[in-house]
Amino acid sequence: MEQSVRAQDFVIIICTEAYAERANNRVGGVGIETNLITGEMADDLLSKKFIPVLRQGTFKDSLPSYIKTKMGVDLRGDTYKGWLSGRTEPRTFG
Repeated sequence: MEQSVRAQDFVIIICTEAYAERANNRVGGVGIETNLITGEMADDLLSKKFIPVLRQGTFKDSLPSYIKTKMGVDLRGDTYKGWLSGRTEPRTFG
């Protein structure tokens, strides 16, 4: 897993409330993944490599702490709704 994360140009992180809880508490495989991602992000704070994708819940509850400041995509309900910028709610594109 470690080599796979490092070798990719982009990594999509599918975010749900359950994922955020496991990531924030470093539980199981998600915990290992979180450690890898935070290490990569620490090497390049401005990197756009990691892209959070909201699949259910809210931005506040479904994004792990380490990714809340990154731009992402709202794909709840299989509909593209907008971008996440920092900690703000998404804008709807028409």
